[in-house]
Amino acid sequence: MQRYQGKVILITASATGIGLGIAERMAKEGGIVLINSRKESNVNAAVEKINSQGGKAYAFVGNMTDKKAREQIVQRIEKEFGRLDVLVLNHATSLHFGSTLDTQESMMDKMYETNFKSFILLIKETYHLLQKAKGNILINASYAGYTPDQTIGVYSILKTSLIGAVKLFSKEFQFDGIRVNGVAPGLIKTKLSATFWKDKANEELAKTNLKIDRLGEPDDIAGVAAFLCSDDAKYVTGETIIVMGTASPRL
Repeated sequence: MQRYQGKVILITASATGIGLGIAERMAKEGGIVLINSRKESNVNAAVEKINSQGGKAYAFVGNMTDKKAREQIVQRIEKEFGRLDVLVLNHATSLHFGSTLDTQESMMDKMYETNFKSFILLIKETYHLLQKAKGNILINASYAGYTPDQTIGVYSILKTSLIGAVKLFSKEFQFDGIRVNGVAPGLIKTKLSATFWKDKANEELAKTNLKIDRLGEPDDIAGVAAFLCSDDAKYVTGETIIVMGTASPRL
């Protein structure tokens, strides 16, 4: 399939993990993927990997919590491509593991800036490019947004807010030709979630608690993301699909 032939796709935090999985999938389907992360070496490695596979990838280094960095990225997209067909908001951080009330205020501020505020601001800053292309926005939330995990309380609450943002923006943009959807991954093997699976005992406990036979891989999310942002889902907006390998934590 070539559902993304010629489409310009910005995926935040896409040098590794879920973001890279989505980038590889969309590049295989003909997309022009803009790889973003804070570390230039990681971005360049991801770009090289995708291009070596026959895809089209470009490096867009920058921290999404930095207004100047975001502005430079948006200006470059406008100058070089003149449009943005897909915006995948994937960046996140989790700084505290344990009781929510023990979370330091500075950690709360950092998680809010990264996991929520910068999402809203980047949507605002790319809106004109998405409107021009009648594009798609995909927000990476989490199953913890539906069933909060008490060991990652602030992170869970912010993910709940992102699920709300999917609903809100899908209504605000419905007459602009912009669809907004979300994906809510379960426990996926990435650096961010390593606390839950970095040793065999933790991994087995996680599988027991979640009632699953294996943990997810980035590719498990990439397929759903590729569907939601393609014309195969052209009549779907305001939805967040849970991908966690077991019964959904919602009705």
